[in-house]
Amino acid sequence: MRSRICLARGDHAGMAGASTRTNRGAKFPIADTQSLLYFALRTLSFRQSTSAILRRSTKMARRRWVPFLAWVATASLSLPLVSPQVVLAGDETTANTPEPSPKLSWADRIRQAKVRKGEPIVLIVHSAKDCVYCQRWKGSLGGKGDFESWAKTHPDVHLFIVEREAIAVPETIDSYPPVVQWLFERRQRLGNLSPGTPTFEIFVRRNIIWKSYGLHSWDRDAFPALKDLDSRRVPSDVE
Repeated sequence: MRSRICLARGDHAGMAGASTRTNRGAKFPIADTQSLLYFALRTLSFRQSTSAILRRSTKMARRRWVPFLAWVATASLSLPLVSPQVVLAGDETTANTPEPSPKLSWADRIRQAKVRKGEPIVLIVHSAKDCVYCQRWKGSLGGKGDFESWAKTHPDVHLFIVEREAIAVPETIDSYPPVVQWLFERRQRLGNLSPGTPTFEIFVRRNIIWKSYGLHSWDRDAFPALKDLDSRRVPSDVE
């Protein structure tokens, strides 16, 4: 009996010891799990704080850069726009190259024109057979009669009427008097054989220095310009 009790006690003690070892051995896994959990929480907290810092830094950078970029944009708008001068090969400008003159109006052209004494001034009138205003200008009380009366004392001013069959039909070489058929060739090259009617043109040395359109432009502009040009003739020996 005593031996059985001892054995029983021994078995009980052995079981208790085994239980104690098992519990003691179990402390390490529990501690490791807590450490891992703590480390994970610290890592997550660090990442969250890092993200928060980055967001704050981004916001601060935006607050600082947006006004700066706005200032740069405003300053660039206030600068004058300068377009670079484009020079093509063979067209390099030099000190001796004159600047191109601006396009002159017809009034400026005829004001700057010089006509020598005895040099012909040519007046061209573009007309059409079905143009009512052209027929009115050619009437006895129209502009043509006024010109012919004035031209009697100004023999070096010559009138040529270029009349085509109809307004809708272009001019042909037969529309031009033989002495001014050079003008037909020029207008043919330019593709301008259907001018408005009536159109008044003034030429000196085959250079056009005046052009106006419409019946009322004759009395208002063309005829006064023609008279002014003829009145400013210079001596024939003046270049």
